[in-house]
Amino acid sequence: MRRHTSPLVRQGYLVRTRSDVPGEEAITGDTTRREATFTSGAQYVSTDMYRPDPTLGSDFVVELPGDVVAICNPVTARDSCTEADLAE
Repeated sequence: MRRHTSPLVRQGYLVRTRSDVPGEEAITGDTTRREATFTSGAQYVSTDMYRPDPTLGSDFVVELPGDVVAICNPVTARDSCTEADLAE
């Protein structure tokens, strides 16, 4: 059973999650789990799909939108947080 990470993040836990089931989303192209991880508040997102694998028949890839290496945490960041506040 999947647990929602947002309550744990709000409690101060450091959370790591996967953005895809190995091979599954890469074959189907389904981005639902990937998008959910970006809004979950997890501080670390793991994937094997950092680039598309043409042998799987999909262009599925996991990367943050906008060619950035980090985003403001959607669960814990203050409202005024911008990507300019983040450092590589």
